[in-house]
Amino acid sequence: MNFPIEQQLREFISPGFGLILKAPSSWINTGTQEYFQVTDPERGAQFTANAYSAGKEIPLELWASARLGAVLESTPSLKEIVSPRPVRDDTWNGVVAEYSGILPGHDFSSRVVVICIVREQMAISCRLVVAEEVFCRDESFFHELLDSHIEFHRVERIEDRAPAVTRLREAAFDRDVLEQGNVHAQYLLGELLEHGNGVAADMESAMLWYEAAADQGFEAAQLRFGVGLCLGEGGPVNANRGIEYITKAAEQGNLDAQSVLGRFYLEGHGVPVDLSKAFHWLSKSAAGGDASAQNSLGYMFSTGLGVERHEAKAAELFKQATDQGNEVAEFNLGEAYWLGKGVDQNLELGRSLIERAADRGYDEAALFLARRYEDGNGVVLDTEKSFHYYRKAAELGSTEGQYKLADIYEDGVGTVADQPRAIEWYLRAAAKRHAQAQYRLGCIYHTGAGVAIDLAKAAMWYHRSAEQGNTFAQFNLGLLYEHGTGVTQDFSKAVMWIRKAAEQKLPNAQYELAMLYGEGSGVPKDIAKAIEWCGKAAAQDYPEAVEMLKNLKKQTKP
Repeated sequence: MNFPIEQQLREFISPGFGLILKAPSSWINTGTQEYFQVTDPERGAQFTANAYSAGKEIPLELWASARLGAVLESTPSLKEIVSPRPVRDDTWNGVVAEYSGILPGHDFSSRVVVICIVREQMAISCRLVVAEEVFCRDESFFHELLDSHIEFHRVERIEDRAPAVTRLREAAFDRDVLEQGNVHAQYLLGELLEHGNGVAADMESAMLWYEAAADQGFEAAQLRFGVGLCLGEGGPVNANRGIEYITKAAEQGNLDAQSVLGRFYLEGHGVPVDLSKAFHWLSKSAAGGDASAQNSLGYMFSTGLGVERHEAKAAELFKQATDQGNEVAEFNLGEAYWLGKGVDQNLELGRSLIERAADRGYDEAALFLARRYEDGNGVVLDTEKSFHYYRKAAELGSTEGQYKLADIYEDGVGTVADQPRAIEWYLRAAAKRHAQAQYRLGCIYHTGAGVAIDLAKAAMWYHRSAEQGNTFAQFNLGLLYEHGTGVTQDFSKAVMWIRKAAEQKLPNAQYELAMLYGEGSGVPKDIAKAIEWCGKAAAQDYPEAVEMLKNLKKQTKP
């Protein structure tokens, strides 16, 4: 049993009410144990979160005891004020213990809470939460925040958080704690407003609180506010300002910010593409253990994008990210083994890795397998397995997967033909501007394949596809305008769309354009142009064009 442990732990290690933990400084795998070793730069405390041991399940009591012992050892001044007690849900179990004491760098007593959360007896998260004094003025408020924080991340039921939100607002404005308010409270208030937890969702207000914490140098807020500006969340897009805030967080050593910034420079999101800066920030984040950055850096090495191509380095980076549970990297590593890029070719291992990535929800992995089973490339041709993976890709949101699944349902290859389902999946892909899906819907409504003939709808779908350059849609739309079916007859539009298809070397469009020039329909009659276009169609062995070309040439003889 092997959870993507680091990914799940890092979901819990994020700023919240009074959290002091930064991103993990190292992820250690000794062969028998895997754990985080986290150093808090503000207080110098270092501790480990042991999450997995020799592939065996760890009893909750044993794990919690060892974990609490590690915290006490790293901060011996702490004294127990509440003994370890269980926190349980139908799925999640946990242990919470509370201590008080003076932490390094502080001249007042703080309340420290250790939260150990496990699933099915496998420990996957432990937090050291420091509640600043502002949160200790009301014992019930503190416990409500604690419960809220656990449930916010892992329990589906939503309770009324209004009292907690009220006190968070007080803390966010508290001038006694920090001159400009408590940044932790400001950030958590932003989270609650963003997700609508205990308060009506309000992204505009959430961004104001993120900004308040960001302007005090709180790196997680700088990253979240910066990304929000780049995406236009809660207001207009302001990519330049967004990049400034993300850069501030990255310069403070925030691994997530470095990773995001590197990918933005790699993809040109909000900034001009700058492969040198992309490499710089991705390298920093990858060295710190960020799986997403390791994968992106691996992509740069595998393609030679901005760096000298080095497939072995790419494969190693993909492996590092895969070991942390990154499904995109797992697919990339699988593809490397499949193709023998940077590693010895191993189709079986490659297939296994890609299957795992698909099972963990990466649509491109499912699409890859679907295509291989469809054409028998590296595997035995299997239309049923191809259908299975196309359906998985479609259900995961892949536009191409949705189109292919519709095509399979229409043709009945690998499954029973089902026209209503075909139309359903064509519609999903077409809604995301898949040109071929739009064309197929045009054909379905044009011919009445499983639906009543509707030439107006046919014209609509042909038009959407034609605007994206689909040759067949352009030709069919031109014919509809030529004959006035589903649209008002318009020879000029007919010629325009048929010409677009003809220029893309569609022989029946070239033949039709030749006829229009020969008859003078929608264009001045021009036998020379009719011969030109008819000749192009005839050169592609279009039968009608070959015969028509002979007749046209006869008309030019004196």
